[in-house]
Amino acid sequence: MSVSRNPLMTKKRKNILITDRDRWIQEWLEALDAGRYVPFFMTQDVPSSGARFRTPGIKSGRVHHFLSTNEYLFFFHLEFEASVRVIHEQFILLPLSATKAIARALGIKHPCYRSNITSPVSTDFLVHLDDGRRLAYSIKQEGALEDRRTLEKQFIEKAYWELQGVEWRVVTSTEIKTTKSKTLEALHFYGTVTQLHEITRLSWLEHFFNALEQYSGAALRAQSRPRTTTKLRITNTYS
Repeated sequence: MSVSRNPLMTKKRKNILITDRDRWIQEWLEALDAGRYVPFFMTQDVPSSGARFRTPGIKSGRVHHFLSTNEYLFFFHLEFEASVRVIHEQFILLPLSATKAIARALGIKHPCYRSNITSPVSTDFLVHLDDGRRLAYSIKQEGALEDRRTLEKQFIEKAYWELQGVEWRVVTSTEIKTTKSKTLEALHFYGTVTQLHEITRLSWLEHFFNALEQYSGAALRAQSRPRTTTKLRITNTYS
């Protein structure tokens, strides 16, 4: 079954129904099963205030969506880590029944949409390593973990990945907002080819090969012409 919704279509933020949520989850799963990963939450799905970033991936060949500066900068560390094979951002934890059961066991309210419909819990990054292991990362601003509600959501996320046998790590802004991150960001820019650059490259190659063909043809024609020998007569003007 093909994905019916345009993956770039903005999810509505108000009056969300169970049918809306279930359709979004189904479409996300279909894309995942088809080998075409689409982040569940995209930059256009969040309020306009706050930092949001989209950048092409070198390893993935697709556009990645980040909902904070910390996520954006941490991405470059994953891109340049040789052991990381696949990077999935905004990865939701399914089935919903699993995270709901964890929330009940911990005595924590499960995240909901404004319409009071249960919403999926997401992990900022789920990466696949070349040795077959997976790692889950939660990216947080320094000081955010002092907020009780943020901690409750972290407990749900941590418990979910522990049950899955996946190592879960928290990375804070003090570890991310460094000179190294900015350097990796600059290097990443030169490691990606924009659409305009690709069009320019293809156009240049076309002109290059046309010129090469014309030159080769002219050279062959020159080689096929009969050669003439010019004799030089040297006259001694002093005799």
